[in-house]
Amino acid sequence: MKQELSSLELHYLVQELQVLEGAKIDQIYQPSKEELLLIFHSQSRGKAMLYIALGKWLYLTHHKQHMPERPHGYCLYLRKHLRNARVVEIRQIDNERIVDIHLSTKDNKYHLFIELFMKGNVILTDIDGTILSPLETQEWKERSIKKGVKYAYPKHEYNALIMNKTPFIYLMKATEKESLVKALATDLGLGGTYAEELCLNAAIDKNKKPATLTEKESTALYLELVAMRDRKAKPCIVKEAGEVGKAGHVKDITPFPLALHKNFTQVVKETYSAALDEVLGTAIMQQKQESATKETRQQQTKVQTVIDMQSKQLRKLEEEAADCQKKGEAIYEQYQVVKMFLDEVKKEQKGLSGQELKALLESHHLVKKVDMKTKKVVIDV
Repeated sequence: MKQELSSLELHYLVQELQVLEGAKIDQIYQPSKEELLLIFHSQSRGKAMLYIALGKWLYLTHHKQHMPERPHGYCLYLRKHLRNARVVEIRQIDNERIVDIHLSTKDNKYHLFIELFMKGNVILTDIDGTILSPLETQEWKERSIKKGVKYAYPKHEYNALIMNKTPFIYLMKATEKESLVKALATDLGLGGTYAEELCLNAAIDKNKKPATLTEKESTALYLELVAMRDRKAKPCIVKEAGEVGKAGHVKDITPFPLALHKNFTQVVKETYSAALDEVLGTAIMQQKQESATKETRQQQTKVQTVIDMQSKQLRKLEEEAADCQKKGEAIYEQYQVVKMFLDEVKKEQKGLSGQELKALLESHHLVKKVDMKTKKVVIDV
């Protein structure tokens, strides 16, 4: 299953997100610490929901999740600043996995940066790029994400979406990667799938050392890159063959059909967001439902354990109470006998020593045991 978006896939998604320009943020939710749901509204298109999973996903969704009763602090912060803010522009920064949503309110202008690499982050800045508040404060040797500093992002040296032939050929000769597919995947930021697609379409061994490429091979590879980045979107859900009567396992979700997937079923969808939402949105909802069900069962088990313990203790107390009542009733039935015994002992004990009193008690026909140390007398009635 797909784990994250590549920069090329994000490029196609951002093209789709242009429908949000001019819309206003109607509401903001934070289903969990790692998720955001931005609700937009425009007079022409109505409501649209943008789902964000930090470090992984960003797409328009139709799945509205269950929200916590008490909103997270960052959610409240964004609501305070961005409710009713209008979308001025949505763009991808260079070839990075970063989306910049430029927003405007009556009094202020903002940038909401959404990072989809590493652990991900959401950062609100003023119009000049000074950070007002990040979802997560982060610190690296060369970069800080915290309130009051200028927002900066790690940049790839090369931008595959706009680079021309000369720097492309230079990169292939200068890269230290041991294989062509790794150079395309990491140095150009295409990711493994699209790096393999380029090699396949250019009919070049993906494991070939980049420095050994001929000029003809480099040119063919560059032309395939141009063709790929200029391809018209035709989103696909890629499925493996399933059992008879059952849907196949989803292998990938791509913004256009790939030759790499020619032996798989490629189901075309209207938009890339729709394809992602159908697979990921449904999976996320099922996962959360299963998690909620599991949590409910765990809570029920804990409650049942407490009930069982309390029931056991109650039965014990009831048994003790019944025993005490039985003893009490027995004593009451023999009340006159016990009273006569006590009166007799009181009368005769005057002036007796401890040993004499013990001997007196032990001589009584009702007494079974005398313990002078604890001052207890056991009688048989």
